[in-house]
Amino acid sequence: MTKPVDADQESFLLGDTVVVIVRSVRRKSLSIEVGQQGVKARAPLRMRISTITQFVESKERWINRHLAALPAPVPELALRSGAQLSLLGSPLELRVMPNQHGKVVIDHGQLNLPVKQSHLPIESSVRNKLIRWYKEFAQTELEQRVVQFAAQMDVPANKRLNIRVRDYKRRWGSCDHQGELSFNWRIIQAPSQVLDYVVIHELAHCHEFNHSKRFWAIVATHMPDWKTHQSWLNINGADLYRL
Repeated sequence: MTKPVDADQESFLLGDTVVVIVRSVRRKSLSIEVGQQGVKARAPLRMRISTITQFVESKERWINRHLAALPAPVPELALRSGAQLSLLGSPLELRVMPNQHGKVVIDHGQLNLPVKQSHLPIESSVRNKLIRWYKEFAQTELEQRVVQFAAQMDVPANKRLNIRVRDYKRRWGSCDHQGELSFNWRIIQAPSQVLDYVVIHELAHCHEFNHSKRFWAIVATHMPDWKTHQSWLNINGADLYRL
């Protein structure tokens, strides 16, 4: 049996599992998502709650099986001097510089991060500045690669190719019908060729807005070993969320 959980959030209990309902104007059908953030029922905006709960109940065994198969959550990285970071697949050692002003600087494999004193705990200030730096680096790097690969892939001139760096929880990038591109900033930690794969993948949607054989043929034309890089993300992607 299901029962409501929180009046401020459309959710219900399936046994001991909280199922959060996420409604969307664009969505035409009902689906279930099982991940580290929990269980979500993604539904059309006006679908009846009874329809949603009945569908979820019918998938209870499937949900429990996938919950049991989830890997253990990746612990958040403790951001203090000596912490091991990554940028385009290259290791960096974090050096925190308390009570100092200035920009983040990479020097001989070390990422020097000056951080001012504030009302926040120092690790929170370090995390905020580090993530802001990663996002700025990702924006610049992705803009350059999109320009490079868009030319190679003959992306139609009517595609906007505006780039946004976002804090996605379950995807590495997206491309809409107008060619608006969004990327998960965490991908900048991955090896350079993995980043190229994500860019090529999204630009391929400017030709084929699906994952058909023709879509994958476009990807393979510009990156024959794309499966290697997709596999890297499947195996190592969770580690990129330590930040």
